[in-house]
This record gives sequence, C-alpha cells and structure tokens, in this order.
Amino acid sequence: MLNGHFQHKDHMGNTGELLDGGAQWMSAGKGVIHSEMPVMTDGKLHGFQIWINLPAAKKMQPAQYHDFQPEVMTEKAFNENNLIRVISGDLTIKGETLTGPLQSTGVPTTIADWQAAAGEQFGSCLNPDFQALLYVYKGEIEVEGAKVEAGQLALLDQGEGLSLASTDDSGVLLLSGLPIHEPVVHYGPFVMNSMEEIDQAISDYQNGKLVAE
Repeated sequence: MLNGHFQHKDHMGNTGELLDGGAQWMSAGKGVIHSEMPVMTDGKLHGFQIWINLPAAKKMQPAQYHDFQPEVMTEKAFNENNLIRVISGDLTIKGETLTGPLQSTGVPTTIADWQAAAGEQFGSCLNPDFQALLYVYKGEIEVEGAKVEAGQLALLDQGEGLSLASTDDSGVLLLSGLPIHEPVVHYGPFVMNSMEEIDQAISDYQNGKLVAE
C-alpha cells in the first residue's frame, strides 16, 4: 500500500490492518475465505494486488497469512530523491544485498518499489535464472534505451544486470521470479492448472471442503 489502509479478516482467525507503506501476503493454498475493507488516508487509496502463482505441487498446501508493517520494510535511500524498498526476496546493489521481509513465496520471488525524482538512476544485479518485469505506476523511466511511461509494463530480457533512469518523478515496481513453466487456468477466484482442477475446486468449495482443516 502506498496510501490508505486495508482491514483483513479470514476464516483462519487472522485479523490485521495493512497501513500506509506496508504490505500483506496471503497464500490461498487449498483455500481461504477472507474479507478486505479499504480505509482511505487523507482521501487517498492507492496500492497494488500482485498475484504470484503457486507451483502445482504447492497449490493444495494450507493457507497462510502475514502482514508487514512499514517499520519492517527494507529500505535504502541513495539520497533524498532516490529510494528503493524491497518487499520480497533479495536485491543486490553495488555489492550490498537488501533482503525483504517476505521470504515465503511459493517460488523465489523479488518484489521492490523504486521511487525517484527526475534525473535519478538506479542499478542492481538480478538472478539470471529469473524472469523480470517493470511496472511504472508514476512518471516515466528509461530502461535499456527504451522509455516506459506510467501505466505501462515492460518485460525484460533475462540477464544479470538492471539499469534504470528516471526522466520524471517516478514510481516503479520491480517484479522478478523463477519461472514455473506450468499452465494457468482461472475461474473467478480459483487458479489451478487445468479446468478439471477448477471444477474440483468449485465442488470442494460448495461442499465445505476447500477450507477444511
């Protein structure tokens, strides 16, 4: 969340409030029933919901939930106009490894938020086995000579390095993870690997089995 709160409740008895600058992680696993109630901050509500697919072997594991308040987020300010926040996984910058508070994703995943004024630069090492994406949610940046504007997503070539430059006051999500290479089939809130598994998930939900302990 950049601005605003979310109040979380689920069938496992978890309750939590996601605050400005914080993050929450929920692994649906074999099923979770939950509610999220938004609360604005100064009339603002701005955040991101990122779905990270679970490998088939982990799709029926027990559901999990955890929230990360702003004070536990990993941050590094290069100056007052250039800030990187690491939410999940690891990011190496000039030999220094920054480790985010979330380390329990189904496959190794790095999620980071770069916020910078116009004219700032950012560079980091990436795992060459990962697939990486950039989502610009504010401003405009240059990556490998190409401009990416607010509302656009860039799919990066796999490699060991990343170099960004902001041409405007910008905010960028870096999403990087190990490819699963499995089919994805979704229907409503259900995400599985085949339509047959979707049908089974719907049947389990209707019969009260999906979230059974």
